[in-house]
Amino acid sequence: MKKIILFALFLLFLSSFALASEVSIYFSSAHHKQFWHLNNITLNCEGDNYSTTFNFTDLAKNPSVLFIDEAWVKFNLFKTYYSYFQKYEWVVMDMYIGKILYPFGNVSIKPSKNISIFQPFSCGSDWMIQIAGEICNENNLHLYMADPGDPLNNYTSDAGEHLGFRWTTSYIKGLDFGASFRVRNAISKTYDTRTDYGIDLSCTIAGMVKFDSQAFNIDDGDDNTDDLDFWSIVSYAPGFQLPLFKKTIPYLGYFSKSGMEENNMIFGVNIKPNPNIFIKLEYNIDSLDKGDSGFTNCSDALCFQFGFTF
Repeated sequence: MKKIILFALFLLFLSSFALASEVSIYFSSAHHKQFWHLNNITLNCEGDNYSTTFNFTDLAKNPSVLFIDEAWVKFNLFKTYYSYFQKYEWVVMDMYIGKILYPFGNVSIKPSKNISIFQPFSCGSDWMIQIAGEICNENNLHLYMADPGDPLNNYTSDAGEHLGFRWTTSYIKGLDFGASFRVRNAISKTYDTRTDYGIDLSCTIAGMVKFDSQAFNIDDGDDNTDDLDFWSIVSYAPGFQLPLFKKTIPYLGYFSKSGMEENNMIFGVNIKPNPNIFIKLEYNIDSLDKGDSGFTNCSDALCFQFGFTF
């Protein structure tokens, strides 16, 4: 716990140089997790054309481990003085180079950006070149080529490139729809090609009920197992204005796993006492009767998360 406090103070000191950083911890009533856990510590330095996100979470446990979630620079493609496409005002495209989060699905790796403690699926980040932009103000497109290296050799040698794209549209008012597609090891002499894909949507009905969902298939290379999974979270978007807690949003969710053979169901409240603090109280019901579900935060237990951004 002392390390957590020291890192929190260190990040507060550096916060004057950062535009978006956060710290969060959580507690679970699960028998093997009945103590305070460090959930997330990140420091984000961001400008108009660059972003670097340092992840200090594992560094608090092991002083030799520091992760970089993102580190990229952006170049305008269609708005430069010599660009032939400058006259096409309905197209805005930028090129990103560096370590970038995979554009796959509609979730964030940051706890402050997700309503629940149980973290929806995400693909993480890798070194890549990505072209991303807006078409006709209602469509967004991401095209990328990533080079993650060889995981079996501690990422010290080449294994091949991943190719993919993501398309999102807000053409229908109140509804955001997205489709993601990724071919891992598309250019590789070492590993077999694997194909991942998914669709997701986010909509608010009558300004009250918010619905977020994603169905996705992550190829594990085993043709005898089903790789398709699904999650969905429904919340009361306006929330309730309560004394002290202020905006409080109740939610419930369903997360399949192991090819829909198992699942987690969650019921909780997301509390925002002020714009820089988030509190979550959540009960997680795991379909497994015994043992750990494999989820690091909570399993068949009452969970509490506290965090702040600065």
